[in-house]
Amino acid sequence: MKKVLVVVDFQNDFVDGPFGFPGAESLEPVITSLVKSYERAGQDVIFTKTVHPKNYLETKEGKEVGVAFCIAGSGGEEFYGGIKRLASRHVIFEKNTFASARLEQYLFSHPHDEVEFCGLDLANCVLANAEALRKSCPSAKIRILCKASGCADPAMKESALEKAKAAQIEIVE
Repeated sequence: MKKVLVVVDFQNDFVDGPFGFPGAESLEPVITSLVKSYERAGQDVIFTKTVHPKNYLETKEGKEVGVAFCIAGSGGEEFYGGIKRLASRHVIFEKNTFASARLEQYLFSHPHDEVEFCGLDLANCVLANAEALRKSCPSAKIRILCKASGCADPAMKESALEKAKAAQIEIVE
């Protein structure tokens, strides 16, 4: 059975920057353990990384969000802590919006039986990537690993999990 772990946006600005939240840093050892487990099993690991241009606040999304984050060259776009070293051993897809079209295309052309998602922010980027993959890879078993994912707003997290379930994405507590 071919599996892949997708670690979404475990970056400085999502852990202790503008979109950081208490407890986000505690996900690092959980994600590290998952990545190493996949490596030992010879399974694939992919990382996504949000990187915005310096004029982000002038873009449509930037105007909506109203907060500059993950700006190229700022340091906020870098992977957090030891995740940076782990990510360097794997495929990394940079993106400038919630879901990665390149990730979706890659997994469509390199099918896996199971795709597990973790990372930040569960209510936005993790969910958006899982939903995109559900549409392009309908036969894959897709899961969101809650123990290795986070969100600053508990209500948004619950809403996101309900959306995921409605899209036939399995939630693993």
